[in-house]
Amino acid sequence: MDQEIKRVADRIYASDQQKFIRLIVWIKQAQKYHYSNEVITQALIDFEPYAGSVNKGWYQYLDKIIDKVSADCAKRQSDMEHESRKQHERELVGSLKLARVVKDA
Repeated sequence: MDQEIKRVADRIYASDQQKFIRLIVWIKQAQKYHYSNEVITQALIDFEPYAGSVNKGWYQYLDKIIDKVSADCAKRQSDMEHESRKQHERELVGSLKLARVVKDA
């Protein structure tokens, strides 16, 4: 198991061992559904402040959190790729303008 996931999961588990006895099962399920370690870790970090107040529904609560974290991560990735493509296009247009100036000279 990823060390960051383990570190956060251990803190949550230690807060109420009876309640979070199946936390490892949730983590393994998240990995089975191909969530990245970073997304799982962030979901656990986001959940940690609420761990004490959530009772039986903690599993579903974490499912909602991981879906949001995953969507936010995908959006950030998409935004970064979009910005990278825009930058590449600007550089390409600049190169084409330079080539045209050289050709016309």
